Amino acid sequence: EWTGVRPCALPFWAVNEVARQAADLDLDATLETIVASFRRVTTADSTAVYLWDETEQRLGVAAMTWDERYYPATYERDIRERQLRLGEGIVGWCAEHREPALIADMGQDPRPRAMGGVQLDAKAAIVIPLVADQRLLGVIRAVKMGPGSFTSDHYRFAQTLASQATLAISAASAHAAVRRLSVTDELTGLYNARHFSTRLRDEVERAKRTGRPLALIIVDSDALKIVNDRFGNDEGNRLLVSIARTIQQHVRTSDVVARFGGDEFMVLQPD
Repeated sequence: EWTGVRPCALPFWAVNEVARQAADLDLDATLETIVASFRRVTTADSTAVYLWDETEQRLGVAAMTWDERYYPATYERDIRERQLRLGEGIVGWCAEHREPALIADMGQDPRPRAMGGVQLDAKAAIVIPLVADQRLLGVIRAVKMGPGSFTSDHYRFAQTLASQATLAISAASAHAAVRRLSVTDELTGLYNARHFSTRLRDEVERAKRTGRPLALIIVDSDALKIVNDRFGNDEGNRLLVSIARTIQQHVRTSDVVARFGGDEFMVLQPD
């Protein structure tokens, strides 16, 4: 693909591509651009971005791309379902030590672990931590068939692109967090009353227009004041979180669940 293109020129288009996408502050689109650019720059067979979940203390795949000729049909599902702890496999090692790694043969290195039904033998890897202001955001990794198939130039290009990717992910994540807070209740993570009211108006209009049914469930625990008075506000907060989780476990993913105020909850059920 790169016939006639000088290696030293390769990273700049990739950096610009990531920066251009990052300007839109769309996290999902930014991540997709990052893995695609990372794969092209390194000529890898597979690339993935793992994001660090501070609450769960796990690394999970947020975006990935791969050559289907070399991987089984279940590869994506298996990789996405696997959550990694710090120190687990080469990705976990990279996150824990916050050090990049160029591995000539994964089968000869003690750190990698087989994932997605793919053997480690005769594959090279590049793994780079994504760290902004000493805060771990995640890890980006590339894998390619053939021992020693990544050169020092590939490794250098990958680190240049990873630096830009870190800035892009940090900005897009911050924007997504602000947007999420604007429509959610901080304690329970459910939608807040303002957003719910907007969705309610929209769904009522849709139901009128289409003639399809619409249900509204109102849940009031009537226990918050008693718990707060007897056990304190921390226990009251735990009660609210417990109620929110219980409601979410018993509704459809298409339903709209909100904390409307105090210990009052709303569930909007289209159709």
